[in-house]
Amino acid sequence: MLKKVGLEKSEEKKAPLLSEFIEDYVAAKQRRGVDDKFARSIRNRLSDFIAFAGDKPLDEYIFSDLQDFADMLANLPTNWTKKELFKDLSLKEAAEKHRQLLEEGRHPLPRFGRKTIKDNYIGIVRTAFAELCVKHDCRHPFERGRIYVPTEATASIKREAFTVGALNRWFALAAAEDRPDDRWLPLLGTLTGARLAELIYLQGKDIYELKKGLWVADLTKKLLLQDGREKRRAIKTETSIRIFALHSVFEEVGFLDYARRKKEGQWLFPALHSGVADPPRTASKRVNYRLKKAGIHRPRELVFHSSRHTSKDLMRIAHVDPRTIDRQTGHAPTSVGDRYGSKHLREDEIAVLAAIPLPEGLDLGPYLRRREAELEGRRK
Repeated sequence: MLKKVGLEKSEEKKAPLLSEFIEDYVAAKQRRGVDDKFARSIRNRLSDFIAFAGDKPLDEYIFSDLQDFADMLANLPTNWTKKELFKDLSLKEAAEKHRQLLEEGRHPLPRFGRKTIKDNYIGIVRTAFAELCVKHDCRHPFERGRIYVPTEATASIKREAFTVGALNRWFALAAAEDRPDDRWLPLLGTLTGARLAELIYLQGKDIYELKKGLWVADLTKKLLLQDGREKRRAIKTETSIRIFALHSVFEEVGFLDYARRKKEGQWLFPALHSGVADPPRTASKRVNYRLKKAGIHRPRELVFHSSRHTSKDLMRIAHVDPRTIDRQTGHAPTSVGDRYGSKHLREDEIAVLAAIPLPEGLDLGPYLRRREAELEGRRK
C-alpha cells in the first residue's frame, strides 16, 4: 500500500497577502455606493497599515499590530510626505524621527487628531478586516479588545458654525461670481445642510416641485450618464440617500429659475465635471479659497462643512423637530423610536423647512439685487 506523501513545508500553499485583497475590497465598496474620496481613503489607509505592520495573510496579524499602529500615528505629522524634513523616510521612520524631535524639545509639527486616528485609520482597517475575514473564513485578529489612541495625539478640532456676519461677507462675494457653483454652493450649503459632495452631483432631474411652492432636491434618483446609462449615486451613509427641502428664498434669489433650465441629465454645476478628475476635491479647494478671500476661513474649524453646522443651528432655532432635522441633513436617527415612520421627509415637514425664518441680520441683498438686474436685462 502506497504511503501518502505530504507536501514539504516550503511547498505548502500560502494564504493570500492583505495587499492582494485591497483592490477587490475597494471595488466592492464602490459598487455599494461609496464615493471616490472615501474609496481612496480605504485604499490609502490599508496601504499605510501594510507599510507599518508588513504585508501578511489576514490571520497572521496580531492584535498588537493595530495598537502599535495607533501609537505610531499619534507621533506622525500631518502631510509628512510633503515635508523636506521627512524626505525619503518611511511612515514608521517619519513618526520615530518626529518623536525624537519632541523628546529633544523641538517645536512639534501638527499631528493627527484623536478622532482622525480612531475613525479614519483604525476604524477603516478594523472594518476591512471584519468584512474580509468573514468573506474568506479566517480568524479576525482585531475582533476583540479595545484600541487606545494615545493621549499624545492632538485633540480633535471642533468645527464651528458661521456667524451671521461671516455669512454676509461670504454671500456678498458669492453673489457676484460668474460660475454657478461659486455663486450657489454657499447658499445651498447653509440653507439645506447638504454635504458639498451631495450638492456638486445634482442634476436637472433632481430639482423639482413636489407641490405648489414646495421644491426639493432628490438624492434617491440615480445619476444619468451621457451615454444614457444610469449610475448609482455615491453616498457617505445609507441615510444620505434622501430628499431634502429647498427654502422658499431659492425662488426669490433665482436659483430655482437656474435649475429649471437644466435638462434631466445635465449637471447643475458643469464646470466641476468637465475635464475634472476629482470634482469633490476641486469644489472643496474653490470654496475654501473663497472663504479665505472673505476672511472667514480657519483650517479645519471654519470650512465649507461649517455651513452644515450652521444649517442645523438655523433649524434648531426655528424649533424644527429633531427627527425632521436628521431627515433633512441625512443623519442617522438618534433613537430607536425615531427609526419608525417615514424614511424620507413628509410633505408637511418639507413645508416647515421651506418656511423657517432666516436669522436676523442675514443679508441676501447681493443675491436679490443680482436677480433683479438679470430680470431687468431680460425685459430689455
